[in-house]
Amino acid sequence: MSQQFCDVTPLTVALPGPPPLTMSVLDTAATRDSRPTLLCIHGVGGVKEQWLPQLSYFAQGHRVIAPDMRGHGATPATAGPYSMQRITDDLRQLIDARQVRTPLALLAHSYGGVIALELARSHPELVSQIVLIGVAARFNYGLLFKLATMAPVPGWLLEWGRQRFFSRRFHAPAPVMRSLMAQALLPWRGWEQLAEIQQPVLAIAGKLDVVAPPQAVAKMVRELPNARLRVVLRVKHKIHLQRPNATNRIIQRFLEETATEHKP
Repeated sequence: MSQQFCDVTPLTVALPGPPPLTMSVLDTAATRDSRPTLLCIHGVGGVKEQWLPQLSYFAQGHRVIAPDMRGHGATPATAGPYSMQRITDDLRQLIDARQVRTPLALLAHSYGGVIALELARSHPELVSQIVLIGVAARFNYGLLFKLATMAPVPGWLLEWGRQRFFSRRFHAPAPVMRSLMAQALLPWRGWEQLAEIQQPVLAIAGKLDVVAPPQAVAKMVRELPNARLRVVLRVKHKIHLQRPNATNRIIQRFLEETATEHKP
């Protein structure tokens, strides 16, 4: 069955930085409904359009915002920094610039889940609920991703390879992905502070996911005070794209069940 998407025109949002940034964003705009805004965070090499199934599904009752993170998709790369502080500040500035009512719910995929957890931990007043899709305390990335982000290979050579062979898979220049991993994600020690996160958390795992295997996701869930696990069958890492209808129903049920649980 083909997926029907809502018609949302990308817009650009000026963020003060430092360094300043013009962020490309999909925003379903304001809603009169009292339900929280959903802020969607893609992973390393991801792009805002991967959230189109969720924008389409949830736009009837929620405001849904999906940005291209710094250096990804249509958001330009900058000289840095690509620290966790900078990335979470980008999101806080986006919330302010778009006048988003808080607390809001976070939907995050892969390493975007690390960013979501840090935002919820460091600014709990901004976040009411968290949905982690394909997120584990220990990721099992393959050789290709490790070469692109960690290997001592010249950045220009990695970027040539990305453009030549993997431009549809990785939507950020190789040096950006490498900087994000080295400066923000690998140094993050938030896994040791999961007990501080009091918001309700839903972790969705793909039964066939080798990047964030269900066993690794379950281990993370056990460390969170208020978390639940759902495993989706016949799907790998991009759960929300490969089985969007099932994923959306699981998310909707979680949002409804936990709507009044967290009071910052």
